Amino acid sequence: MDEAPNTENPISRQTPHSPTRRKVPAFLLVLAAVVIGLTIAAVVSWLVYVGSGLYEYDSLDSAPTHLLIQALAWIVGGTFGVLYLLSRFLKKSSRRSARIGRWTIHILNATVLVLGGVAIILLAIATQFSQAVNRSTPLPATSTAPSVSVSDKSKSSSDTTCDMETTLEKAIGATYPVATENGTGTAFAIDANGTLLTAYHVIEGAQSIVLNLEDGQVKVDVVNTAPDYDLALLKVDRATPEYLDIVTNYDLAEDVYVLGWPGNTFFTGQVTLSQGIVSRTVSTVDVQYVVKSAPDDISFVQTDAAVNPGNSGGALVNACGAIGVISAISTSSYYSGLPREEGITYAISGQSVKNAFNSQ
Repeated sequence: MDEAPNTENPISRQTPHSPTRRKVPAFLLVLAAVVIGLTIAAVVSWLVYVGSGLYEYDSLDSAPTHLLIQALAWIVGGTFGVLYLLSRFLKKSSRRSARIGRWTIHILNATVLVLGGVAIILLAIATQFSQAVNRSTPLPATSTAPSVSVSDKSKSSSDTTCDMETTLEKAIGATYPVATENGTGTAFAIDANGTLLTAYHVIEGAQSIVLNLEDGQVKVDVVNTAPDYDLALLKVDRATPEYLDIVTNYDLAEDVYVLGWPGNTFFTGQVTLSQGIVSRTVSTVDVQYVVKSAPDDISFVQTDAAVNPGNSGGALVNACGAIGVISAISTSSYYSGLPREEGITYAISGQSVKNAFNSQ
């Protein structure tokens, strides 16, 4: 018997046509992974730069080294973490492009760790070297280290010299902008013979210290330091007819002024003033609760007057004279990289100035 003819359309048994996928060149995959990695690093760096408060400094050269080390550690750690998560995500895919991207990210991560680690180590070494040089450099020879005259006068007493307008006029003439190769700060005269008082961290590790005056730079010498109190005495070879008394008496909520040259303003010319009140006295017990190694006779005056980097070393002034030396802005960035709190500034008290220098 003849077989029945096959009427099935042979075309219907053919495998449906699927378009051939174009393979992406490997170099484009590597380039894409590199661009993504650099973008992530840039975003993390920007977040750390803002969050750590580095933007407040005129340049990275003037920022504290410990803050740079901390920011760099956050950048390295953050970039590594994000890139690692991205590589884990790509691991879920078995495609060749995902494998190439993953290995490229691994290489970027290794590079970030190595270069970041080397930079952190070099910064730490540079810091230790600078501190060692500073400790080993003898102070300029002087017959006797100058002492600091301290007054007990107060606004509530009958002393007619306690007048805010008069004291501010003296303070403006007695305040000077200080510059070193490490940054800028403020100092103020405490006698008529060229003795200036400032914060120790302003001149710490500096090989050259000058006053940025309108008629040019004038060299100053370090004549005495009290690093534990963050205080230093300088000497300029010219008379300082306007000077401030160091006073130990003040009242809570009393009006005060801060004088200096914040880092975001011009570094010479007229001094900047900001007004506030005495917010609190931070006693030795309070200080040592946070800083165990603090001296047994140190205290601070807390104020809400506006202060920025560059004000360090300037006077906190009431109607009678300088009740403190600007030392620090309250900040969490030293510990966790968080933005600083606003309106909290600490000045080394006049009594601490007396304790630091007159007991030596």
